[in-house]
Amino acid sequence: MAFNKLALKAWRESQSLSQTEAAKMFQITQAFLSELETGKKEPSFSMLEAISRKTGLSLDEFSSNEKPQSPSGERSSEESVTVQTK
Repeated sequence: MAFNKLALKAWRESQSLSQTEAAKMFQITQAFLSELETGKKEPSFSMLEAISRKTGLSLDEFSSNEKPQSPSGERSSEESVTVQTK
């Protein structure tokens, strides 16, 4: 499964957390979080499970290449919805 770096960064930004704050929450270094968010590193499965529990995002959202919906189910303000009419 390829790690979706966009999901982690989008979640962190939606919570208005700095990398340092989020890294403390995940019990990793800020440098490692930066590497996850830039795609230089991928988390182990056990780390991904822990991040999933702490963020409220599903493991599927971390394997998708799309930005996730917020935990409340709302779309992020950056996400647009295309509606086709006939």
